[in-house]
Amino acid sequence: TAEGSSGREIWTVLSTPEYGRKNKAPQEFLAGTEVEARVTAELVQELARALGHGTPPRVHGAKLQLWGAGVPTNRWEGDAAVEEGEQSHQPFLWDPEVQMGVVGDWLAQPSIEGAWSSGTALADHLATRAAEGGAHDTAVGLKGRRFVPAGSACGLGDVGEKKLEVVGMGDGRRRQQGRAAAARPDHNTTGGG
Repeated sequence: TAEGSSGREIWTVLSTPEYGRKNKAPQEFLAGTEVEARVTAELVQELARALGHGTPPRVHGAKLQLWGAGVPTNRWEGDAAVEEGEQSHQPFLWDPEVQMGVVGDWLAQPSIEGAWSSGTALADHLATRAAEGGAHDTAVGLKGRRFVPAGSACGLGDVGEKKLEVVGMGDGRRRQQGRAAAARPDHNTTGGG
């Protein structure tokens, strides 16, 4: 144990989409319920099994989150007609002028894997840039890009059609109006830690 460390580890456990669907419950009424206790215990038990431990570790605190927002309605897409050289289809954004990068699953594919690949792609870009001394530092992913409906291309089920517009509310505020087809609730990631 490092000096000053409690020796405790922090883990985030994510379920499969199937487990999430099977154990779905209203998020706003989850705290303190039997569902929260059972799902947390099952996920911790599965973590112990995956790590090769017979007995689950003692949990000092847990937060169970049913990730209903895990079904995206939009993703970031590039325009094949816009030339950006070899960098045109990278799963991250990089602005060399302000030295800022942006990563996220919405730039790759809407999943944990998409978020991971986005982050590692930017890290690789920065490492290459540093090794080259920044000699060929160009913007990545900024030209000809836009948000598009994710649809069934995201692999999480069809999210349908989304038609929204921003309108003034008379007091300077803005709101969205229109209609949006609801996403099918067939991908909810359940996590506990």
